[in-house]
Amino acid sequence: MSDLMVRAKEEKAKIEIIYMSGQGTLTQRMIRVIAIRDTYILAYCFNRKEVRAFHTENILSAFPITNSRGVGA
Repeated sequence: MSDLMVRAKEEKAKIEIIYMSGQGTLTQRMIRVIAIRDTYILAYCFNRKEVRAFHTENILSAFPITNSRGVGA
C-alpha cells in the first residue's frame, strides 16, 4: 500500500481508501496525498473538503481511481 501512496503523492492522483476511525466506524474516502509520515498520511479528503490526517494502521484498503471512476474529475 505504501508504494501506491508514494505514487499517488508524486502524481497528485486521487485514490480511494477504506478507513476505520478510532471509534471503529468504517468509511470510504476519496483523497489526494499531501505528505507521508511514519504513522499517518496527510491528505486532502474530498468527502470532508479539508486536509485530514489518516493513521496508516487504520487504512484497511487503498486503490487507485480508474478512468471509469472519474480520474481527473
